[in-house]
This record gives sequence, structure tokens and C-alpha cells, in this order.
Amino acid sequence: MPPRNKRNKPENRTKTKLHSADGRRGILLGAGLALALAAAWFGWQAFPKAPEIRNVLLISIDTCRADRLSCYGYSSKTTPNIDAIAAEGTLFRNAYTPVPMTLPAHCSMLTGTIPPYHGIHDNAQYGFGETTLADLLKARGFYTGAIVSVMILDRRYGLDQGFDTYQDTMPATPKEKTDKERKGGDTTRLALDFLDRNREKPFFLFLHYYDPHTPYEPPEPFASQFQGKPYEGEIAFVDSCIGQVIAKLKELGLYDSTLLVIASDHGEMLGEHGEMFHTFFVYQAAVRVVLVMKLPGQKQGRVVEEPVGLVDIVPTICGLLKAQPPRTIQGVDLTPRLKGGKTARANRDFYCESLTPTKLGGNSLLGLVQGNWKYIQTTRPELYDLEKDPGEETNLASSRADMAASLQSRLKSLLEKEVRSRSGGKSAELDSTALANLAALGYVRGSVVEDFTFSQDKEDPKDLIGYQTDANKVQNLIHFEKYAEAKRLCDKMLKEKPKLANTYNLLGTIALAEKDPAAAEGKFRKALELNPQDDKARLGLARALLAQGKRDGAIEELTKSLEINPLNAEAHSFLGQTFLEKGDRQKALAHWADSLRLDPNQPETLDLAAKALLERGQPDLALQHWESQLRLQPENAQAMSRVALLKSNPQYPKLINFPEALALARESCEITGYKDLPCLYALATALAKSARLPEASEIATQALKLAEEAGDTALAANIKDLLEFCKRNQPGKQNQD
Repeated sequence: MPPRNKRNKPENRTKTKLHSADGRRGILLGAGLALALAAAWFGWQAFPKAPEIRNVLLISIDTCRADRLSCYGYSSKTTPNIDAIAAEGTLFRNAYTPVPMTLPAHCSMLTGTIPPYHGIHDNAQYGFGETTLADLLKARGFYTGAIVSVMILDRRYGLDQGFDTYQDTMPATPKEKTDKERKGGDTTRLALDFLDRNREKPFFLFLHYYDPHTPYEPPEPFASQFQGKPYEGEIAFVDSCIGQVIAKLKELGLYDSTLLVIASDHGEMLGEHGEMFHTFFVYQAAVRVVLVMKLPGQKQGRVVEEPVGLVDIVPTICGLLKAQPPRTIQGVDLTPRLKGGKTARANRDFYCESLTPTKLGGNSLLGLVQGNWKYIQTTRPELYDLEKDPGEETNLASSRADMAASLQSRLKSLLEKEVRSRSGGKSAELDSTALANLAALGYVRGSVVEDFTFSQDKEDPKDLIGYQTDANKVQNLIHFEKYAEAKRLCDKMLKEKPKLANTYNLLGTIALAEKDPAAAEGKFRKALELNPQDDKARLGLARALLAQGKRDGAIEELTKSLEINPLNAEAHSFLGQTFLEKGDRQKALAHWADSLRLDPNQPETLDLAAKALLERGQPDLALQHWESQLRLQPENAQAMSRVALLKSNPQYPKLINFPEALALARESCEITGYKDLPCLYALATALAKSARLPEASEIATQALKLAEEAGDTALAANIKDLLEFCKRNQPGKQNQD
């Protein structure tokens, strides 16, 4: 039998099969590798590297509850445009504001710090001076602009820091020089203009909408579409405005190079826990906010469930731009979550507060959210399991005392670390119109107290909410001059809370409005009996005394007010006015200087000081004050006319600037419809000094008629002199434009 072929040996046959299998596997592996490489190549082609961030657009929606947006689960389609952005970007389902109030919330949004650090706890406070997002982006070459829609974000409070342009002048209304807010349509038009003008350069635009704030008055068609739900209609209206801005970005080819951030500063209670609006409580309806971010080129939407905060916006934008954020911020960089990564930081604590109850002598509300737990420190502490009890109806502070104690300890540690050494925010100097507008917006005037002591001796805010609601109603009634109704409600408040000084302050304010300073004096004195440290009551008393000609008494009360609060710019300003009425211009100027040092953003005080300086023969300083007033009020026609007169007066040769004087005077007349006497006189003077004598004569003749009708003999004499100058210097042929 012939020997078998070696290759036919059983063991060799096995090897042959193995080799054959290896070969096939190699072919398959090779093919697989080729397919993988091809897939990777096609994937790279389909999903190229994300575009770099060229522009940053931060949109803030005031007073917007997250659960009223359809992308957050609301039953009606309220926000199709924001929904579309969220579908491509990242929606943070549980985002928190540190404070349910416009000014302090925006201070946190633009700095990444909480109120105990930046020191602003209330509207109408100034003293803000932290590094803002605008500062950081401007340093990186961005052109920075802001468009805000309410007087509460006026530059006087410091939020204009770092912005190249800050549009805060509210539109004119038929009854007042300016309105308290800008409607969404006007805000949008300004935004579209900003985008058109700045399309060629990297920009940061902070765009603020105020419409969802009370009163809820959505325009058509949203009023009809959301009949019976005007708050939701306002949100839908703002969404449509945002849609126009997004459409403009796409039209200009900027959409895919712009980082979009949409947030709300706080929510709205809408009657939950007895609060109709916001500022008082720190329940979820007020502190859970909207936060949506979309990276340039991002198309795949994500939803993040873990808690985040408004304080995370600054560090996140810095992280995306590879910029170093300030070390002082309390927020964290959410970039990993935007790119589908893991949590930014586990077991984070989110702080929230309301010091509003301290205006009424009540306790602070100091909150801490960790995961699904929320703790509120006050007279009767509160603890809620947000997962099981999102409406915060069952207080577990007693049954889960261990958890309450743990969160209280963490809250104490946080405050010990973050509360800065400061004497508290200072109340800003507000004119009568600004005060009335603040009241009309639903804010009780007064100073909050920075109380982080965890005292349980003061009244619980839960027992004060009824009074707070009534006080808001009284403020509104005063604004609309319904004084009899306001007094009836104050009587009810006195019966319920007889020891609250605030009611007597309201009654004193009503008496002043009714031109009854004697009655006002009695009300403010009663307020001071209840609270001798109430510097606002002393200011009210001083006004009542001054209205009765009791200047020495007014000065005494203002001096006492400054002993209580030496940083009160308003008291210094009022003292200046009081000394001026006594004929002591030197002391008046000294107090105005102190007032402006504490708060340089006071248009009315600047105007008063400028007039006094001019009368003292210091036109250069007067000009500086009026120019500062114009920076704060760019459309103030009276300030324009005064600057124009100084810059066209031969008595002040160092100040002469005829072209600028003429431009300002003409603009002042355009603003006032050529019907304001001082503006017409300024224009006639500037035209005459610019050798445009026929025009000067025409305007001066118009001004003379108004002066004679008004009985202003002194100005009429000046205008006659000007007309004589024009007649005397009239050449045969005039230079024309």
C-alpha cells in the first residue's frame, strides 16, 4: 500500500482547514477594516468638525416659568422657535436662579456669582462691580452690546460694565418722558439692527425681553390664541420675537457660527403658595428657570436632567472659548454635558434666596437644592422631596430631621465661604417717575437686610404673604392715583398687622401725593415710632417737613437718616436740594458731590448740581455734569439744550464748539417737536453763532412767542437781544448748508 501523501495526514488536514479558515478570516477582517475606514471617512464627511464660535448671543426672558414652554412639557404649543433650538441644542430640564428678582438674577447670570457674593439682593440697589461676561468677551476681541427692556436693568445699577453699547433708554409714552419697559417688538427691531450693523465682526449680544412680566397684555394674535391665559400668550409672543432674531442670524449667514444661550432670570408663582407674582418665596415656580444652549453647527438635541444654575452660564461660555473665568465664580463649566459627556460635578449645592421678607421685618428665606432635595432656612424651616413632591406641598423638615440638619449645615458652610465683607447694597437714587414705575411693576419699595444669621426670632415669611400681596396692590393703586381705595386697603392691613411700619410709610406716601404734608408728617412719625431705624421713613418725613416750609426739621431728619445709613445717596441728594432752598449753595453742592460719589448714575442730581455750578461761575464743571447726564439719558432734550448753550456761548471760549452745539440743539428740538422753549432758544443761539442768521431769526421769533405766552420776561429779553444780533449782523448773502 503506497504511503499516504503527507498532506493527507489527518493532522495536516486539520491544519489545512485551520489555514483556510484563517485566510477567510483575514479576508473578512481586511474587508471589515476597509468598510470601517470608509464609514469613518463618510462619517467625517457627514459630520465635519464643529464650526468655531464666532459670536455669542445670550437671550434672557424675564419672569418666564420653565414649565410654560412646550419644550419643557407644557400642554399647549407656546414656544415653537425655542423648541426648534432645543431640538438641535441642549435643554437643561432643572436649571435654577439664585434669586427670583430681575436685577440680582441678572447680576448672577452675567457674573457666575451668587447674591451673597456680588451683594445685590433687590431691585433698585446699586453697588454692583464684579467682572461681567461682557468684560471677559471684550478682552477676547468681541464687540459687546446689550439691549435691555426694563428700567430695573438701567445702567445706573452697573450692569453696563464691559459693554461697548448698552441700550437702556425706554421709549417715550404719551404721559411720561419714558416708559418703564420696552415691548418685545421694539426690542426685536433694535436686535435686528444690531445684527445688521455688526455682521462683519465677532460680537456678544445680551438681549433681554421683559414681556412675560405683569401686567400680562400679549398683542394679537397671541391674545386671541391664548385667551384666558395671557401669561402664556406673553411667552408665546417673546418666542415669536426670538424667531425673528434667529431668522436674521440665518439670513446673514451667522447662525452656524453663533453660540446661542436662552435663559429666564426667574419664574412666576401664579398664585401657588399664595403668591401671585414673584420676589417673595423661593418655591420651584419662582426659581426653576429656562436654560437652553446650542453650539455652532450642533444638530443633535440633548436633554440634561441634573440640576444646573444660571451661575453656570459664564464659566460654560468661557470653557467653550478656552478662556479663563474669574476664580471667584460659583458656577461650573457645563461644556462636557453640551458635548454628551458625564456630569460636570456630582452632588452640587444650588443656592437660592429671598431677602424681600426682611423689608417687612420678617426672616430671610435661604434655600439649598441638592439632587431631589430642597431645604429652606427660615423661622419654620422647610424640606421637600422634589421628585415625589414637585409642588412642595409636604414639609418634611420634622419627619426627615436628619436630612434637614445635613442640608442646613451645608447651607451654613456655603454662606460662610461666599458672603463677602460688605455693608450691604445701597438703595439707588430714583426720581419720582422711576419710583412710580417701580411700584407699578409690583415691587414694594424699601431696603432689604442682609440677614444670614439663621435667626428664628423674626416673623415667618409664610405668615406675611397676605400682607405682601396687599402692599403690592397699594403700590399699584398709588401709581394709578386711586388714593381712596389705597387708604381703605391700608386700614385693612393695619388691623391685620398693626406693628408693621411699612403701612404707615404707604399712608404717608399717599398723603404727600394728595398734597397734605401735615397728614404725611403724622404717618411717617408713626412709622418711626414702630421702627426708629427706618431711614426711608425719615426721608419721607423730611419731604413732608420741607413741603410745610420746615427746612431745619427736614435737615435734622435727613441727617439722622445718614447716621443710620451713611451710604444713602438719596439722602445726600435730598439734603442738597434742601440746602439749595435755604440759599446755601455751597452745602448743597457738597451733599450732591457725596451723593454722586456714592452713585454717579443720578441724572436729576447731576442736573441740579450743574445748574448750581453754573450759577457759581464754574461752567466747565457744569458742562461735565450735563454731559454725564446725557450719557445716562441720551435722549434728554433739556440736557442737550444746556450743553448746546454752553458750547455756543462766547463768554466761555474754552468750551466753544459750534458744530456740536448746533447738532445737539437741533436734535433736542426734533425730540420735543420744536415746541419746547429752552430747546428753541438753544437752537436759535447755535444757529446765530454759526452765522446762519436767517434760520436763527426764524427760530428765535418762534421762541419769543412762546416766551411771551409763558410770561418768561427774562428769557424773552434774551431772545430779543438775539434777534437784534441777527438783524445787526445780517450780510447781503448768507452761507447755506
